[in-house]
Amino acid sequence: MKELSTRILVAEDEESMGLFLKRMLTREGFDVVVAADGKLAQEILKTECFDLLLTDIRMPKLEGIDLLLWAKEQNPRMPVIVMTGYGSIPSAIEALKSGAENYVTKPFEKVEILKIVGGALEKGRLEAENNRLKRLLDDGRSFGHLIGSAPAMCTLYDQIDAVAPKRGTVLIQGESGTGKELVARSIHKRSGYGDGPFVALHLGAVPKDLVAAELFGVVKGAFTGARSGRDGAVQRASGGTLFLDEIGDAPPEVQTALLRFLEDGEVSPVGGSSSRVVDTRIVVATNRPLVELVDRGLFRQDLYFRLHVFALEVPPLRRRKEDVADLVQHFLTLHGKGKQEVSLALSAQLQGYDWPGNVRELENVIERMMAMSPTGVLEQAYLPKEIANPDPGSQGSHSMTFKESQSVFEKEFIEDLLRRHRGNVSAAARAAEMSRPTLHAKIQAHRIDLDRFR
Repeated sequence: MKELSTRILVAEDEESMGLFLKRMLTREGFDVVVAADGKLAQEILKTECFDLLLTDIRMPKLEGIDLLLWAKEQNPRMPVIVMTGYGSIPSAIEALKSGAENYVTKPFEKVEILKIVGGALEKGRLEAENNRLKRLLDDGRSFGHLIGSAPAMCTLYDQIDAVAPKRGTVLIQGESGTGKELVARSIHKRSGYGDGPFVALHLGAVPKDLVAAELFGVVKGAFTGARSGRDGAVQRASGGTLFLDEIGDAPPEVQTALLRFLEDGEVSPVGGSSSRVVDTRIVVATNRPLVELVDRGLFRQDLYFRLHVFALEVPPLRRRKEDVADLVQHFLTLHGKGKQEVSLALSAQLQGYDWPGNVRELENVIERMMAMSPTGVLEQAYLPKEIANPDPGSQGSHSMTFKESQSVFEKEFIEDLLRRHRGNVSAAARAAEMSRPTLHAKIQAHRIDLDRFR
């Protein structure tokens, strides 16, 4: 039932119970971390990956139910088991309704808790394996219209599978050109709304004074130029999914109206006096951190929390360079005629570039090279200057100072540690013979994304 790599987080404020669970589960081969309260457990989950959360219901600072709800928002696939005192069955039932895999009442026998933990882990393993097998049927290198088999993309595929069946709003974050709309379409196809329409509205491309009308519709005569009434994107997406790209560009009045719609499901067209209920799944995307806009007073905090039910991060292309070759072949097939060839030298040059414009930039470069080639064969001579002759200062360490080179080495060393330990900060710190807080500080200083290694 156990593997050495299986990690369990125990949230328990009673010191003796936490110690008992740690010793018992460690003897069974699990890697166990104990948090003395719900808030500490939450902080640990923000930076580390676990296969299971075992939490008490009654805890200081953050109750077990609140921790459960938060943990499920962050990682819907992680099973959660709640522990509750004798006579608190209603609390256990509430936990099950909130997404807990199972519950156990205190005091419990060792055999009982091990059976429940083993069952939850086995169910999670089978679900993950089932999703992997489904992807193998799609040749293992793609997921719907998303191309790539890098670890960061496999993690994204798992997250899409996890959130798609849920009814909650999904927030997709990522740089421009990473494919956020493709992620939204994948969520739509795998959801209960998959047979309905998929409507995309790019808020940044709509004049600010027309966003409300485009989103919620308008009645005839509502403003100058409104010669007839029409439905907005929300109504057109009824029974399906509405994808709102660049949600951070939504004007304040539209943010207020969108929050109202998310809370009661009713929509009123601009200039209208009546409203109607519309069943539409909302998926939003942004290339700017919404929390920063909230801090600057440019985005409503209550709307941010309402949109942040399920949050996904689309990795930039520089974090999954192993996918460049597959993406190139995909674009050659998409835009070319017949089978196209790419030399090893050209392939290496394409893979070595950082692609600040991400997948969209790569596609544009491939299209351009194909258009410039009289034979249809891709040649290095047709590469844009910034790729063919990159700035030497940005590609090597020869112009670096000793301190800069030392920083580069430290970052590469830490990334290699995290890669070998699957993003497990505690295990990486032990292997490097440094304290966990010190390693955490270095990870933050180098802006290392732990999700890359999990």
